Amino acid sequence: MNKFIILLAGLCLGLGVGATANADINTVTPSDTFTYNTRQTVTVDIQVNTPTGEATGLSFYSKGADGLRLLDSRTLDGNGSYQGKLMVPAYLKTIVVRSRWLDNFQELDLDVSGRQINAVIDHF
Repeated sequence: MNKFIILLAGLCLGLGVGATANADINTVTPSDTFTYNTRQTVTVDIQVNTPTGEATGLSFYSKGADGLRLLDSRTLDGNGSYQGKLMVPAYLKTIVVRSRWLDNFQELDLDVSGRQINAVIDHF
């Protein structure tokens, strides 16, 4: 009988705490700049130069405690240029851009907080 009373009292206390937490969240007013966006669009303008002008590609990564995580890959045009838009998680401040030419990798950490990337990557 005592165990039942203790269990019932604990259950009632738990419900009371839960109701209080829900009441508090209902009174929160987000700021005028708050949005539910979880992704942001970044404008990209990257030129990749290779000694013989061969085609190459770009990969975009986020960097975290577990290493690099691929966000997207793009192919360059015939002039070694990529201009376009990239969707990335909104919380990212920097991304890693990796270009591969033959067995040579070039890697840049680039700031995306301004929602624009301009870079030149040389494979010389």
